[in-house]
Amino acid sequence: MSDFIDISMVGDKELTKQLKKLDFKLQKKIVRQSISKAMLPVRNAAIANAPVDSGKLKASIKRKNKTKRGVSRSSIVTGTRSELGIKTKGYYPAAIEYGYKKKNGEHVPAKSFMRKAISDNQTSVLNNVGKFIGNGIKKANK
Repeated sequence: MSDFIDISMVGDKELTKQLKKLDFKLQKKIVRQSISKAMLPVRNAAIANAPVDSGKLKASIKRKNKTKRGVSRSSIVTGTRSELGIKTKGYYPAAIEYGYKKKNGEHVPAKSFMRKAISDNQTSVLNNVGKFIGNGIKKANK
């Protein structure tokens, strides 16, 4: 199981051909918005799966979109140490996701709320991103 979803246009030649007919800025906008929209179910699942103690972890989960060198990405992230009020060493979301050992040596098992959200929604994200790009192309051509 991977910790990310790789979405590429390889294989859908018709969709790629239609997208390339559009202005480059419009292409980027359609792809960026489509990836972002397709990742909403992952964010929602991560929020639903997150354990609740104070509620800060659940409230900090958000979608982060970035485009760099022509590659659009959408990630689901948790808050920073300061946003979560973490004053000690360690990072609470990582400890929950991967498990940890207490000072007495007792192992606390992982509660993989992020990886579960990704694996449970991977197929729908891959299917929806193509559908959303197609819808964006149709809307642009009207």
